[in-house]
Amino acid sequence: MTIIRSAHPADIPAIARIHVAAWHETYRGTLPDATLASLNVRDREQVWRQALTDQPGFRDVVVAERSGRVIGFASGGLAWDAALGMEAEIEALYVLKREQLRGAGTRLIGALARSLADHGLRSAGLWVARDNLAAIAFYRTLGGRVVGSAIRAFGGVAVPSIAIVWPDIEELALWDDPQPVRLAPRRKPAEGDGRWQGAAGRAGLRDARPAA
Repeated sequence: MTIIRSAHPADIPAIARIHVAAWHETYRGTLPDATLASLNVRDREQVWRQALTDQPGFRDVVVAERSGRVIGFASGGLAWDAALGMEAEIEALYVLKREQLRGAGTRLIGALARSLADHGLRSAGLWVARDNLAAIAFYRTLGGRVVGSAIRAFGGVAVPSIAIVWPDIEELALWDDPQPVRLAPRRKPAEGDGRWQGAAGRAGLRDARPAA
């Protein structure tokens, strides 16, 4: 079972370890080997301690936990980059590779979007490395729109990047703890009437939430 919750200071060492491991898993071949080799958990702990305790303005960090272990995290808040044209910016989303494809990433970004929306932010965006095709496909599956490209700094290295946005953050927040679609039971049609009688059939599933 995967639990999504707000991060607290006790999670900092786990977040830092995941951050370093995920960069090695994600950016090998995109960033120079020397840049990846220079990453260390102690420095990442300092970064995340500041993010959780000292960051000016609204910021949120959420974690995914399985069997008592943190296996991924997401962070975001008020947009730093005006070029995105969105009110909120998703700054990080990482799940350990061995824990992927089980819904944690979807639930993390959905929970983060819900928190941002609850704080009054109405739109969101992010930058992703252009070579990270899996991530681009993932964000587009969640309704993200590719709106531009630019050279961005990743770990101090200039990397061609893609801007992906959700002009209505509620579209992304729908993925907060999604439930399987449930169809209303089919009722016995009235005499001479072969139509579906369930509410979901009449509504065209407009109230169905996305599957995990």
